[in-house]
Amino acid sequence: MDRVYLENIRIAELDFVLKKYRNIFLQNSSILEVGAGSGWQARELTSRGYDVQAVDIAASTYSAENIFPVQQYDGEHLPFADASFDIIFSSNVLEHVDNLKCLLQEMHRVLKNGGKCIHLVPTAQWRIW
Repeated sequence: MDRVYLENIRIAELDFVLKKYRNIFLQNSSILEVGAGSGWQARELTSRGYDVQAVDIAASTYSAENIFPVQQYDGEHLPFADASFDIIFSSNVLEHVDNLKCLLQEMHRVLKNGGKCIHLVPTAQWRIW
């Protein structure tokens, strides 16, 4: 898939999410992006005023193309202290996770009390769009 086309889709996704959940994505919110790939969306969120950390598995095929600091992790244990983030965000990631229950428990652990998770997953409509 053409990189520019994919980036345009990701910008449209972010624009939609940030508008729909503007009551969650407050300025200066701390965000963890899980499955960040090259860090493209993390960089975009940072440019919009958010404090972003990004992680992806060591086996990610995007690691050679990083455009944002993406910390490697084992896919299950997030390398952050308890209650570190206001928001956890992922886009087209959860459907690839082998041990989803473990990762969701870890997300809960690093999410601040009252924090929110926003996860985008592929759908038939996305593929048509």
